[in-house]
Amino acid sequence: MTSPTSPGVPELPDDTNEHLRVQHLTGDLRGRSVRGAFSILVFQTIQLALGLVSTATLARLLAPSDFGLIAMATAVSGFLSLFLELGLGAAAVQRSDLSQSQITRCSGSTLHSGSSSQRSWLLPRRWSSGSTRSPSCSA
Repeated sequence: MTSPTSPGVPELPDDTNEHLRVQHLTGDLRGRSVRGAFSILVFQTIQLALGLVSTATLARLLAPSDFGLIAMATAVSGFLSLFLELGLGAAAVQRSDLSQSQITRCSGSTLHSGSSSQRSWLLPRRWSSGSTRSPSCSA
């Protein structure tokens, strides 16, 4: 039996999506929010500290020209990572009635955009080697 809204996709029984339900999370919303905010604060602090330590270590170990190449690559990859998820994670978190097929489509779209951005790394590398006129940038 198929669903009338999406042809070809089998209709799942009601109890299959039971693990996706969120009604049990609304009981202690204030406590969950405080614990979530605290854990985000702790992990963001750890991430910032690790970033500073790794940057300082690389700056000490690498030559200035090599560190510049790392800085350029980090800036480009950071910029591209902003668009990688396409906002699907935030949209999925805000919905309380997601079906298994919607979750599968979101993860498939995210996987596709990630693999597409990975394949597109050759083009910016050619642009950067031409704009810097540095032999170390051309591979």
